[in-house]
Amino acid sequence: MINIVKYKSNGVPEVCVSLESDWIPLRRSLDLQLFDLDRKVNVLSSLAIFAQTPHWIEEGTSDLNFEMSSPADTQRRLAAYSNHCCNFVFGLKFYNSLPPISKAYGTICLLTTALCQLGILDPYYIYLLYPRVLKNLQIWRLITPFFFLGKFSINFGIRLLMIARYGVQLENGPFDKRTADFLWMMIFGAVSLLGLSAIPYLWSPLLGPSMVSMLVYLWSREFPNAQINIYGLVNMKAFYFPWVMLALDMIFGSPLLPNLLGIVVGHLYYFFSVLYPLKTGRNPLKTPLWLQRLVVQWRLGAQRTAGASRPVRDNTSTGTGAFRGRAYRLDR
Repeated sequence: MINIVKYKSNGVPEVCVSLESDWIPLRRSLDLQLFDLDRKVNVLSSLAIFAQTPHWIEEGTSDLNFEMSSPADTQRRLAAYSNHCCNFVFGLKFYNSLPPISKAYGTICLLTTALCQLGILDPYYIYLLYPRVLKNLQIWRLITPFFFLGKFSINFGIRLLMIARYGVQLENGPFDKRTADFLWMMIFGAVSLLGLSAIPYLWSPLLGPSMVSMLVYLWSREFPNAQINIYGLVNMKAFYFPWVMLALDMIFGSPLLPNLLGIVVGHLYYFFSVLYPLKTGRNPLKTPLWLQRLVVQWRLGAQRTAGASRPVRDNTSTGTGAFRGRAYRLDR
């Protein structure tokens, strides 16, 4: 019988695998220990050498027991369980490899949508309603609208993938080792969207789609020459992507205001954090020192410097006025 017993030693997950085969002329035993999930597949691969032995898999709550069955059935079950472990390990690796802010934002959006979909949370209580905020002091309404991307649908999946792709590329690229700067960018976007939504004609009850649109716009400005594909039909440069998404919303009859607000706020941040400093040498959106210290204290990520934000490039590129020094050729 093969026993796989899962337990913890000093808080570290361990798995002990043992094999005893009484029906083989020479008694064999195999004891393996793995201290992380990465080696779990190696253990199962080692067990594959006993696939000719009649065993089968019976899943339990705390262990897995391999008992008598046919060799072909044993091999099939071992392969299926090995693939399941591989998928779990690779998924866990991918999730852990995500940068902290994008990972936290996407996870909270997914959990919020799941709670609303299951009926545990009423979406009405997370809407941005300024009368409720001012009269009933429902302060949470200033935060919760950013974490709801709509009910489970194609649009929700697309927005979540945008966070996982464009938000992650931003945080791992231009904001690499600048977690506090990326968090400050998100805070600036949230405050700006709240301010714009206070205007009656620009009010939107949910600001999650606008936040995703802001991330997409900033990504398109930082990676303007990246090639993207729209629904497998059209290839284009990333610089035009936010406007194409806006046009698609118009064609499909979706509201234009959320994406438009995100583009406006994204351009405000890009102007005051990149273009204006290139012209004047001053950065009005410099990340506060208290936020940098908070990120370091909470170990949310890395910060390249303690007092500097986005590095300002020399004004040596072509261009005039405020847009001098940050030009991209879109015909390359």
